[in-house]
This record gives sequence, structure tokens and C-alpha cells, in this order.
Amino acid sequence: MTHTISINGERYIHPDGTTHLVSIGSPGTAEPSWVAQARARGVQVVRLEFDNVESSIHGQAPTQADFTQVTDLARHALSERRAHVHLHCSEGISRSTAAALGVLAVFHPGEEEEQIAARLLTLRPQAQPNRRMLRHLYREFDLNMLGEFPRPR
Repeated sequence: MTHTISINGERYIHPDGTTHLVSIGSPGTAEPSWVAQARARGVQVVRLEFDNVESSIHGQAPTQADFTQVTDLARHALSERRAHVHLHCSEGISRSTAAALGVLAVFHPGEEEEQIAARLLTLRPQAQPNRRMLRHLYREFDLNMLGEFPRPR
């Protein structure tokens, strides 16, 4: 069984072989045209819309339901013999990398925070996961990742 993931910004077309796609955009923005093309080719797509914020005071924050859609998709991918989950947001730095931590937690159950953080940083060295999503990760998996990714200065 092979299960892989990739992460990038929305300007980049998803890699060949993608079976599952998490597309994250800001509220009211159109999804990239390549997302619709992927869906038409049979790629399972979850489209989420929320701002890259920690609190609803500053915009539409990600909810636990948003995070659960990502982990449900990851569980579906894990049930398949081969799967490639691709995640994107506008820059591939914050929202998609936080979502990727959920996918990694599903793909590697029982791993400690440090191991999952290292996997993410191998995939996306510039990762600065959205802190609100990290709180959802804690609620779902009891993984406290806030210390693994200090606030950028």
C-alpha cells in the first residue's frame, strides 16, 4: 500500500497521480480551474473556504467541521490500496500545511508530535501551519503541535 501527500500554492497544478485533493481558498473566491478539471477526472475533492486567521474576529476562521472534512478524506484515501492526497491553499504555507498535519496524523497513527512535524517540514520546509487548525488537530488527535511551530517573527 502506498499513500503519499504533496502541498503547494494555488498557482501550481496538482501533481499527476493525485487521487484526493484538498482545495482551500478564501471565502467567496473562485476555485482554481484545475480543481474542476481534477474533479472531472475522478479525483475526490474537498473544497474549503476560510481565511488564514486564528479568530473569527478577523475573518472566517477554520472550524472543526472543516478540519474533519480533511481527516475524513484522508481516512478514505487510507482505505484505498494506492492514494496520493494533494493539498493547496493560496501560498501553500499556512492553511494547507495545517490540513496536511491532519492527513499525516491519519496516515501515521500513534506517531508523536515531533515525528509528524518533521514529516511536514520534509514535505514543505516553509510550513507555518494555521494555529486555529492546530487547535482542531489537538481536539481530534490529542496532538499538541503549537510548540512545534512557533509563531513567525
